[in-house]
Amino acid sequence: MWLWLSMISNVPTSQDLNKSALTAFFAAWHQLIQLFDDFNQSFGLENEDFLEELEQYYGHCQAELETIYSLAAQASELALKARICEVSPFLLLLGNSSSFGESESDLDFSELRTIDAVDLPNAVNAICASKVSDGFKQRYTEIRKVRNKIAHLGGSGKQSAPREVMKLLVDQYAELWPGAQFLNNWINYIGSRRYSFFHDGKWTSAEMELADIQETFFSLLSKGEFKKLVGFQKSQRRYICHTCVYNGGLDRHGIGTSLTTAFLVEKNTLRCQLCTETTEVVREDCNQDDCKGDVISDSKFNGESCHTCGQQQ
Repeated sequence: MWLWLSMISNVPTSQDLNKSALTAFFAAWHQLIQLFDDFNQSFGLENEDFLEELEQYYGHCQAELETIYSLAAQASELALKARICEVSPFLLLLGNSSSFGESESDLDFSELRTIDAVDLPNAVNAICASKVSDGFKQRYTEIRKVRNKIAHLGGSGKQSAPREVMKLLVDQYAELWPGAQFLNNWINYIGSRRYSFFHDGKWTSAEMELADIQETFFSLLSKGEFKKLVGFQKSQRRYICHTCVYNGGLDRHGIGTSLTTAFLVEKNTLRCQLCTETTEVVREDCNQDDCKGDVISDSKFNGESCHTCGQQQ
C-alpha cells in the first residue's frame, strides 16, 4: 500500500485515542456503579432480605448492561489502537489494502480502514513494547462478541450479571491502564459530562456526585479489586482531602466527611488518589472529643485541620 503520508489529514495521536478510550470506559463504569447504587438507596446493597427484589431488578437492568458492554468494547479497542499509535499511527492501516486515485484534497485518516478489532490484541503484542495477556485476550473477545450481537441483532440474547460485568471492567482497566490514577480519571470524567455544566461548586460539583456513590463503590470492590483500582489495601484507613472538600463545596452542605480518598503513604505524608495532591501532616491527636483521628495538616483553606473529622484544631 503506497501512501503519500504528508497528504493524509486528521492523523490520530495516541493521547487523543487514549482520552477517548478512558471516556468510553468511565461512561460504562459510572453507569454500572449508579445501577448498584440506585438499588442500594432503596433496599440496601445486596441485602439478603431483598434477594427476590434484587433478582427482579437485575433483570430489569439488562438494556443498561448491554449499553455498558458496548462502551467497554469501544474502550478496549480505542486503548489498543492508542498503544499502536504510540509507535506510529500509520501502523493502524496495516493489513488493509486500499486503492487511491488522484485527488487534489488530502485524505482524511478517519475515512481509511484500520486494523480489524479482532486483530488488535495480536497486533499490539507484535508491535508494542507493552503487551496484553492471554487473560485480557479472552475477556476482550467475550466483550466484543456481546457488543457485536447487540449491534447486529439488537440484543445479546444473554442475561448479564452486574457483578460479572464489574469484574470484567476492573480487570480491563487494570490491564489497559496499569498504575493509572483510577479515582482521578473517574472524577475527570464526571467533570466532563454534560451534567458538569451545572456544577457551580456551591450547590453541586463532580466531588458531590462521587461522594453520593462512594460508599457503594468501595463496598462493592473485593480486596483484590480495590488494590488494582485504588492502589492501596482495602483495609487501609482512608482520610479526608481538604482540597477536594473545599473544591467540591462539600463543607458547605455538611458532608465534608463523606468523601475519603486520601491515604498515608508514609507516617507524615498523605496522598489523595482523587486530586493526586500530596500533603505533609503531623501525627497528633485531634482536639475534638468525639474524634479519634491523629492526622493533622495546616490547610490553606481553613487552617490547621483534622483529616478524620475535618474540624479545625
